[in-house]
Amino acid sequence: MEKLEVRVGCMTENGISQSTQFKIKIDLGDGLTQRERTILFNSARNCEVSKILKGKIDIGYEIRYGKLETIRHPGHDGGGKHGDG
Repeated sequence: MEKLEVRVGCMTENGISQSTQFKIKIDLGDGLTQRERTILFNSARNCEVSKILKGKIDIGYEIRYGKLETIRHPGHDGGGKHGDG
């Protein structure tokens, strides 16, 4: 492979619920077979980061004050982020 260029654009919109859209452009250049290009494209689409971003995301918070007091917000109250997949 002679060339690999990846560009990621991100756009966030605020409205009733916040929405984030990622646009990924991959330029593999010349020198790869169609099979190799397909394998690399599918690998990029199915990577672990992509799976996380497409799935449901819950964020839990924990704040500790000294040794005794802890405030927890588990993040599974329906306020998590939901993806398309």
